[in-house]
Amino acid sequence: MSIFVEQNSREQSRFYRIKFYKMIKIGNKKYLEIKDYAKIKGVTIQTVYNWIKDKTVNERKLMGKTLIEL
Repeated sequence: MSIFVEQNSREQSRFYRIKFYKMIKIGNKKYLEIKDYAKIKGVTIQTVYNWIKDKTVNERKLMGKTLIEL
Protein backbone atom coordinates (compact mmCIF):
# COMPACT_ATOMS: atom_id res chain seq x y z
CA MET A 1 0.00 0.00 0.00
CA SER A 2 1.38 3.40 -0.94
CA ILE A 3 0.18 6.93 -0.49
CA PHE A 4 1.36 9.85 -2.56
CA VAL A 5 1.78 13.15 -0.75
CA GLU A 6 2.13 16.41 -2.64
CA GLN A 7 4.34 19.17 -1.35
CA ASN A 8 3.70 22.56 -2.91
CA SER A 9 6.46 25.06 -3.41
CA ARG A 10 6.80 28.13 -5.56
CA GLU A 11 9.17 26.55 -8.06
CA GLN A 12 7.70 23.10 -8.51
CA SER A 13 5.50 20.55 -6.86
CA ARG A 14 7.01 17.27 -5.69
CA PHE A 15 5.42 13.95 -4.91
CA TYR A 16 6.75 11.72 -2.15
CA ARG A 17 5.86 8.07 -1.92
CA ILE A 18 5.21 6.84 1.61
CA LYS A 19 5.17 3.08 2.09
CA PHE A 20 3.28 1.30 4.83
CA TYR A 21 4.21 -2.15 6.05
CA LYS A 22 2.16 -4.40 8.30
CA MET A 23 4.41 -4.62 11.34
CA ILE A 24 3.21 -6.82 14.16
CA LYS A 25 4.55 -6.37 17.67
CA ILE A 26 4.46 -9.33 20.06
CA GLY A 27 6.00 -8.53 23.40
CA ASN A 28 9.25 -6.70 22.71
CA LYS A 29 9.76 -8.26 19.28
CA LYS A 30 8.67 -6.84 15.93
CA TYR A 31 7.59 -9.03 13.02
CA LEU A 32 6.84 -8.50 9.33
CA GLU A 33 5.02 -10.67 6.82
CA ILE A 34 7.19 -12.43 4.26
CA LYS A 35 6.27 -10.22 1.29
CA ASP A 36 6.96 -7.01 3.23
CA TYR A 37 10.26 -8.36 4.55
CA ALA A 38 11.29 -9.30 0.99
CA LYS A 39 10.47 -5.80 -0.28
CA ILE A 40 12.52 -4.15 2.45
CA LYS A 41 15.53 -6.42 1.90
CA GLY A 42 15.23 -6.17 -1.91
CA VAL A 43 15.05 -9.93 -2.49
CA THR A 44 12.40 -12.31 -3.80
CA ILE A 45 9.85 -14.07 -1.63
CA GLN A 46 11.46 -17.41 -2.51
CA THR A 47 14.79 -16.17 -1.13
CA VAL A 48 13.11 -15.38 2.19
CA TYR A 49 11.59 -18.89 2.26
CA ASN A 50 15.09 -20.30 1.62
CA TRP A 51 16.43 -18.22 4.53
CA ILE A 52 13.70 -19.68 6.74
CA LYS A 53 14.62 -23.20 5.60
CA ASP A 54 18.32 -22.56 6.30
CA LYS A 55 17.43 -20.96 9.69
CA THR A 56 19.09 -17.68 8.65
CA VAL A 57 16.12 -15.64 9.90
CA ASN A 58 13.84 -16.23 12.86
CA GLU A 59 10.24 -16.96 11.95
CA ARG A 60 7.00 -17.49 13.79
CA LYS A 61 3.68 -18.81 12.56
CA LEU A 62 0.62 -16.98 13.76
CA MET A 63 -2.94 -17.56 12.52
CA GLY A 64 -1.76 -19.18 9.29
CA LYS A 65 0.77 -16.45 8.46
CA THR A 66 4.52 -16.77 8.61
CA LEU A 67 6.10 -13.77 10.32
CA ILE A 68 9.77 -12.81 10.18
CA GLU A 69 11.42 -11.30 13.24
CA LEU A 70 13.20 -7.98 12.73
